[in-house]
Amino acid sequence: MNKLKSYSLLIVISSSLFLFAACATSTPPAPVEATATPGAEAVIEDSTESTPVPIPEEPSPTPAPVDPTATSVPAEPTTPPDAEAEESGSDDTAEVVVTDEPIAVTPIEVTYFTPAQTEGPYYPVDKLADQDNDLTVLAGSPGSPAGQIIEFTGKVYDAAGMPIAGLTVEIWQTDNNGVYLHPNDPGTEQRDRNFQFYGESITTADGSYSFRTILPGHYEPRPRHIHVKVKQGDQELLTTQIYFDGDPSLAADGIFLDGGNENGHLVMTMEPGQDANGNPILVGQHDIILSANLSGS
Repeated sequence: MNKLKSYSLLIVISSSLFLFAACATSTPPAPVEATATPGAEAVIEDSTESTPVPIPEEPSPTPAPVDPTATSVPAEPTTPPDAEAEESGSDDTAEVVVTDEPIAVTPIEVTYFTPAQTEGPYYPVDKLADQDNDLTVLAGSPGSPAGQIIEFTGKVYDAAGMPIAGLTVEIWQTDNNGVYLHPNDPGTEQRDRNFQFYGESITTADGSYSFRTILPGHYEPRPRHIHVKVKQGDQELLTTQIYFDGDPSLAADGIFLDGGNENGHLVMTMEPGQDANGNPILVGQHDIILSANLSGS
């Protein structure tokens, strides 16, 4: 029995040695040549090379949608360096230059003096508190006066033809119904209480004055007229009247005719116009030339 086991072990060892020797001396199989077509070969070669990994491009930012209702903001203007230097050295407050140069005035050639006229019986004795140069707006009144609105301007010159500033030009007149604000006028209680009746205008540096009033009402036997008085302080320089061109009563009015050959300088021509608000009115122009020399020229 023991001999049989030894013999079997010997056979196993010998077989193993034979197999080992055969493996060591055997020729390795020849490599198989590729018979692929050129196109297939290219594919294989490409597959063996390292394929670069593409880097995705960073997406461009999408512009924000424009709001059509948005208000564009203008770019701030750039200041040149020289200008910045000048501004940095300037004072915080702008310098205001005040000049004492007088306003230029233009003298005229004097060929006549405005004729004097009677003051009449109805110079106001109790003047209203409102005495400005707009007789169509009375402080505290509920409405506007009846009648045709007129505006007239002019200049006051002295005997040397120089315009005179600082004079007071007074006017007084009837309302649209020919009634004065005066206790001796029998119709004064029925006067238009929206009308001012009296006003003042102070002449400016170039001698100008102006008034806004109504066309005075007619009363017998006088033509339509406006009374005028020019004063320097408390000194009365001239009392006269203004009449209206085309009034048929002028030819028979004794007071108007007292103006003699110069009475034509008392007549004012009115023309259609507009006021500052575009309302239709009548406008006129009437200069006054005093017989006194106030300028010393």
